[in-house]
Amino acid sequence: MAWKLRSERKTPFEMLIGIVLSQNTSDKNAVVAMERLYNFIGQLDPVKVRSIDAEKLAEAIRPAGMHRRRAQLIKELAKYVIAHPDWLEKLERMDVENARRELMKMPGVGPKTADVFLLMYLNRATFPVDTHITRVAMRVGLVERGATYEKIRQTFMRLLPPEPKILAEMHVLLITHGRSICKALKPLCDRCPVRELCCTTSS
Repeated sequence: MAWKLRSERKTPFEMLIGIVLSQNTSDKNAVVAMERLYNFIGQLDPVKVRSIDAEKLAEAIRPAGMHRRRAQLIKELAKYVIAHPDWLEKLERMDVENARRELMKMPGVGPKTADVFLLMYLNRATFPVDTHITRVAMRVGLVERGATYEKIRQTFMRLLPPEPKILAEMHVLLITHGRSICKALKPLCDRCPVRELCCTTSS
């Protein structure tokens, strides 16, 4: 989803909304919800979004799931952006770690959302981690079971060159591998190109 928004050169506010819609749901559902939102609102301007009735907003993004909670977060994001018109300029002046902390002050923005935004929109060197990447990293023994988000992120940051293009491509490749081969249930180990590196073929 974030990759699609990046390729379409969306505004930073649109990017944040897209990331919020993609949390804990499929890209397909997030894209449908985003398209419905455009059809309902038109341009995703924070002032316009802030003024929309919460129930109507929730209905528009229903395909993403948890639509009422997401609608609330989107309206809170709009409120934050309106109140902090220089938020993007501040981020652009910060190093990655300070920018991450600043982003996580925003409503609904956790570590993964912050990292996706920094990597995909601001082209900064960081590595977003999702459930697929976590599973692959644990199965090939890069991190121990139960490793925290930050431990996994830092592991990949040490292993990969600090180049945003490479980090973004590896992020997408690992998610694709986790979805298509290294599945949570019934992984397709016989088709895995890195099976010799795997610590287990069944967990």
